[in-house]
Amino acid sequence: MNNSLIINAMKKIRNEMYENIHPIHDLNKCNIYFEENRYLEKPYNMPLITLRTKPCRWLTATGGCTTCGYNLVASLKNDISSQNLINQLNWTLEQINSTEYPFITLTSAGSFMDKEEIADDVRLKMLDVLSDKGFKHLNFESRPEFLTDYNRLSKLHEHFKGSISVGIGLESSNDFIRKCCLNKGYNLDVFLKALEALKKSDISFDTYVILGKPFLNRKENIDDAVNTISYAFDYGAEWAILMVSNIQPYTLTNWLWRRGLFQLPSLWDAIEVISRLSDDRKRMVLIKGVDKALPTPTIFSSTCPECNEKIVDAIRKWNITADYNSLEKCKKICNCWEEMNEDILRGHDLMERYSIICDKINNELLVDV
Repeated sequence: MNNSLIINAMKKIRNEMYENIHPIHDLNKCNIYFEENRYLEKPYNMPLITLRTKPCRWLTATGGCTTCGYNLVASLKNDISSQNLINQLNWTLEQINSTEYPFITLTSAGSFMDKEEIADDVRLKMLDVLSDKGFKHLNFESRPEFLTDYNRLSKLHEHFKGSISVGIGLESSNDFIRKCCLNKGYNLDVFLKALEALKKSDISFDTYVILGKPFLNRKENIDDAVNTISYAFDYGAEWAILMVSNIQPYTLTNWLWRRGLFQLPSLWDAIEVISRLSDDRKRMVLIKGVDKALPTPTIFSSTCPECNEKIVDAIRKWNITADYNSLEKCKKICNCWEEMNEDILRGHDLMERYSIICDKINNELLVDV
């Protein structure tokens, strides 16, 4: 399963990013925004705090994931000290408090458990601070290869007294799609090894699943999202977060989109994914990326101009109530679900289509490499 062409394409695209990005002026502040969810079994705005760390190690090595723009919240040109990270946390705690926000996500610009982004002693010091401040529930995000060491995971509970969960970007339960279409760089066996260590450490996990993967047509995207969510729940996921693709700068999906080789999913596709799940699993899925994301995208997925805001509102309601009626009634709002744009990637099976598009990438993007 060789995806060296995609890696070379991502490296070239990211090189343009490094050339154009400016240094960060204040290394003692980070990114924080709020996401609607129902983690606490009630409507709740969860603070999502992203520390400005070194960029994701996978991005540095290979150009990173084909859809991801998270690198733009990293420190790409500045050295970040441990004291900078502590200062960022302290600045965050001036904005929020545990009484109003008992559940938070605190993560890095790549993987919270990567020692290259946050040293182990600094991470544990942060957990001490959060615990002392009274936070009850902590979520973070990490690639699975940093979650396989039980000894490192067990120390988290020694320093944070509340519940701990981690969000893992599985994205697809299909190894070819995850590695070659998304350039995630790991096989399912790594994911499953991480789950064993997490279970032993009493840390629950959530799974991110992308809807709108490059190279896949609409039917394949919907089918893969349904299959991946089901796979994650089969292996014990507490929640699944269906991430609806958007267009981020310096990504392969941006490059393909500008050439008519990538199509954002419709928000109707996200509703279709939820509709195919059993009732008990429906309510454990959140739909994200439809109206806010970090960094702010060039363009979001949508429906038609007449109904888009109403559909987004229905999805927001779904995220905080788990009332499926809010989604089921959407088709009464507008008929555009019957008239969705023609699938630009129809025809050919996935492997043939992958080969055709890779040829275009090689001949146009990599022509001078």
